[in-house]
Amino acid sequence: MQLVRISNRNTVCEIRYSNSESKKHIDKKKEICAELILQGKQFLTEAIFENGGRADILVLDDFEVIEILSSETERAFEQKKDYYPRGLNIRSVRA
Repeated sequence: MQLVRISNRNTVCEIRYSNSESKKHIDKKKEICAELILQGKQFLTEAIFENGGRADILVLDDFEVIEILSSETERAFEQKKDYYPRGLNIRSVRA
């Protein structure tokens, strides 16, 4: 079963972001991705799941979603978890 939509726009270990993300959010994403690269981990940024959910960072080696919270509340983050496929480890990091 395919959990992530495969797109020609997503490349493993490429840091993708949008203009709607704050500088603080983007900087934190770059920091986390740089650390993942140093650890030899493979990841996708802005991974879109089949059910429409989207992860800031999906660490492929660990089946882990990392969500960067800037203006988002913990409650909004908890609600967002419903859009992630089952079986993934999910954690949040404050920007």
